[in-house]
Amino acid sequence: MAFFIGWTFSATFIPRISDLWGRKWATIGTMIMQTAAIIAMNFVTSVYLMQGMMFIFGMACVGTRSI
Repeated sequence: MAFFIGWTFSATFIPRISDLWGRKWATIGTMIMQTAAIIAMNFVTSVYLMQGMMFIFGMACVGTRSI
């Protein structure tokens, strides 16, 4: 659920950022954010921190899929 909430939340501003700064930089930024979230998910020991990482991962997936 945290993944889809993150997706919905960032779908409102990530496309606007790509319009302002260009698709290249928005895509690179979200790919870096996605990679960091995936690496952090491997080392998380708390359920709440995992939900936070899934929220960030959902935010980053908008950039790599929707732009």
